[in-house]
Amino acid sequence: MVEKGQIKSLEDAKLYDKEELLDLNIEIMEYTEVTEFEPKQNVLTIKLKENDGVSYVYYDYLILATGSTQIKHGKSKNDDTRYISYKNYLESKKSLDTLNNSKNVVIVVAGFIGLELADSLDVEKNITLVDRMDYPLFRYFDEKFIKIIYEKCPSNIEFQLNDAIYKIEEKTNGKLKVYFFNGDIKDDIDVIVSASNGKPNSELFIDKIKLNYDKTVGVNSFLQTSADNVYAIGDLVLQTLIDEDLPKNQFFLPLVSNAFKTALIAAENILTGNTQKNIPTNKTIATKFGKYYLASSGFTELDAISHFCEVDQITKEFFFENDESSDEGYLKIQLTFTKDAKQVVGAQILSVSRMAIENINVLSMIIREKLTFFEIMKLDFYFQPEIQPFINVVLQTALSGIYENKTMNN
Repeated sequence: MVEKGQIKSLEDAKLYDKEELLDLNIEIMEYTEVTEFEPKQNVLTIKLKENDGVSYVYYDYLILATGSTQIKHGKSKNDDTRYISYKNYLESKKSLDTLNNSKNVVIVVAGFIGLELADSLDVEKNITLVDRMDYPLFRYFDEKFIKIIYEKCPSNIEFQLNDAIYKIEEKTNGKLKVYFFNGDIKDDIDVIVSASNGKPNSELFIDKIKLNYDKTVGVNSFLQTSADNVYAIGDLVLQTLIDEDLPKNQFFLPLVSNAFKTALIAAENILTGNTQKNIPTNKTIATKFGKYYLASSGFTELDAISHFCEVDQITKEFFFENDESSDEGYLKIQLTFTKDAKQVVGAQILSVSRMAIENINVLSMIIREKLTFFEIMKLDFYFQPEIQPFINVVLQTALSGIYENKTMNN
C-alpha cells in the first residue's frame, strides 16, 4: 500500500494508534524483548533495550501472540539487504528501502503475499515470481479458474512455475546470479524476497509448554495451552479447515483473519471462563493482481480430493457492461459442492470490480452454515434494478448448479 501510494508511509500501516490503546488503559512496553518464559511461576523475564536492563512481568493470564517468521533464501548474514522478507515492521522498513533501489527482483513463492508484492512494485522493475507448484495461489484456487491472471499478467512480471532455486552466486558487482532446477538462469538480480508462510515464532516456549510437530503451540478448543492460564493465538496455532469431523484436518494458516478471530476468542475465554470454542476456518481471502480482484473461501477441488470428499463444480460468468467481448465489468463465480447433498463447500471469485468480490463474505457464511443449493434459494436477497441489474449473482450461480445437475442426471 505504501508502494501504491495508498498510505503515505510505513508508519501509517496500522490498525490502531498508540494513543487509542493508552486511552483504554492499556500499558504498552515498547523496545522490550521477552527473554524467558516461566509458566509455572507466571512470570516473564524482559530485557529493556534502552538501557539493557532486566526486569520481570508477573501475570494472571497470558496470551501468546508472537506470530511467524518468513524463511530467507541464501546463505548470507541477516544484515545482507539482497535477501529480504517483510513479516514485521523492522523487516518491512529495511525491505522497502531495498526494493525502491532495485531493478531486478526475484520473489520466492507465488502465494497471495508474493502476488500482492509483485502487483505493488513499480512497472519499471523486472519481477520473477518463483513457485514449486504448477500455478500461483494453489492453496486457494483451482488452476483452470485463475489461469487468466498469469496469461494476462503485467508485462514486467514473469512466472517461474513448477521450479525452484537450487544455487545462488554472489557476483563481484554485488548482484546475484540465480540458477533454477529447470536450467534457467536469472542474472544481475538485485534482491531475492521471501514471500513464504514461514514458521511460527515459538522458540521461547520450547520445553515450557506443549508444542506440535511443526513447532506450532498445542491448544485445546478454547485456545488454552498446556498451561491453563496461558492462551495462544494467530500464527502460533493450527487451524481446522471447514469441518472439525474430517480426519487430519489441521493446518498452519497464517492469515490476518485467523489472528483477529482467535484473539477475540482468547480474550473472551479469559473474561468468561472458557465459553467460546475456536471454530473451523474457511481460509477466506481476497487479493488483487494486475487488473483482477480474486477471492476464495472453503475447499478447492484439490482440498476436496485430499479429504476424500466427492464434489462437483459449477462456474458462472456475468458481464455487467453487456459486452462479452470485453472483460470490463466481468465477474466469474465458481462453487464447489458435494455430489450427494449439493452442499456448498468452496467458492472462488474473479472480477475486475473490487465491489464484486464482497460476495465472498456471503459465500463464506453459506459454507459455514453448510447450506445446499436449495437452501440458498430460500435466502432473502434484495432486488433493486437501479442498484443491481439482475438477480443476486450468488443465487443465480446456485440456480445454475441445480439446473445443470438435473440436466446431467436426466
